[in-house]
Amino acid sequence: ACSVDPALVDEVSFEVGLPDGRPFLGFTAVPDGEGRVQAAIPGVRGGARYQVAVRSHRRGGLESNLEMWSDISAKNVTCSISAAVAGEEAAVRSPGRARGGPETRWIEVYRIAGGELADFLDQHNTGDDTAMFAALAATAPPERAITRYCVEMADVTLPGVVTASVSGEAQASPFADYLSCNGGNCECMHQVDRTISRFPAKQILGMCSHPYVDASKNTCHCPASMDAQSLRYVGRCPIPLPFGIYWSMEQLPVKIPPGYPPSYHASPTGHFYSFPAGGRCPPGARVGEGNCTWQLSPLAYTLHGDDLRRMGLNDTVSYTYGSTKQVLLESHIDYEASMHNIPVGRKAFAKLGMAPCGPGAAKAVAAPDSPAHAGAQPPILLFT
Repeated sequence: ACSVDPALVDEVSFEVGLPDGRPFLGFTAVPDGEGRVQAAIPGVRGGARYQVAVRSHRRGGLESNLEMWSDISAKNVTCSISAAVAGEEAAVRSPGRARGGPETRWIEVYRIAGGELADFLDQHNTGDDTAMFAALAATAPPERAITRYCVEMADVTLPGVVTASVSGEAQASPFADYLSCNGGNCECMHQVDRTISRFPAKQILGMCSHPYVDASKNTCHCPASMDAQSLRYVGRCPIPLPFGIYWSMEQLPVKIPPGYPPSYHASPTGHFYSFPAGGRCPPGARVGEGNCTWQLSPLAYTLHGDDLRRMGLNDTVSYTYGSTKQVLLESHIDYEASMHNIPVGRKAFAKLGMAPCGPGAAKAVAAPDSPAHAGAQPPILLFT
């Protein structure tokens, strides 16, 4: 049994792994009024043994703030799953949308955490699988968690979004303007991040020719109406390939580097996302309740940087420095390396047998050659 003080704790995260391995599956659950936590966790195999650890989240804090989470339980529980239990179907659902609330859509996103355990989404940035595996994964330290999340969000049409496409033109979009999030602080998209999206020089100079606004050397100012949308709705920006970053744009005054923007391929194009705490639905709430705009599914899957390298990820990144060799000007990932890494990353996560993102029931069936276990059946692990 798992019990907490409901006055202090608003959710619990179960971290599931093999007895000799790191957690590969996470599942968050909300305690009832008595503090009792019950969870039916999909993604495990009948007849196998699993190590389960638990951590609790302090009520009222950001889910993404690791300081609001307890240390992971010192004593792990090792469980054997019976074939009868494993044969049950596992329903993986978000709370859904509120009665009379907005229509919703689902997105699948990936995030490199700040440590070995998942660190969730509010006030954080993520990428879709193309952006993650073509660009970000190559920079992930070996021990860092790379976690796949499912998000249900309000299906809206927002006006005047300038980060919707590489053109940088204001247009209607189901996503708000992207915010750059650093250390739990999300601001108008950083000028360096705008170079990743290949936004026009005119846009960058028009919005970002200002003094630094924060410790990340962000010089960009967004209109108040744009900020209001971005602080409530999920934001998005395009990530064309080959992937490149112009770090020289951190220097004042902001200057457009020679040759910018470089050419890029029309396809594939990835995306980065921003998840404002101001739109996050509280644990257990439905999209639309209290005007919240997005909710995180309780089920998440995790690999680590060294897992992807063992699967064949090419982690080569090229760097260009200034004349002193101390100032980083640019970093780039070769297009062919990205095209190699996208299927490597997708295959690695597919081996976890991930439940698909979306409404309704989802059977989480691990693939036969899963790095977690083999020969899986429709699985479920019950905690009461």
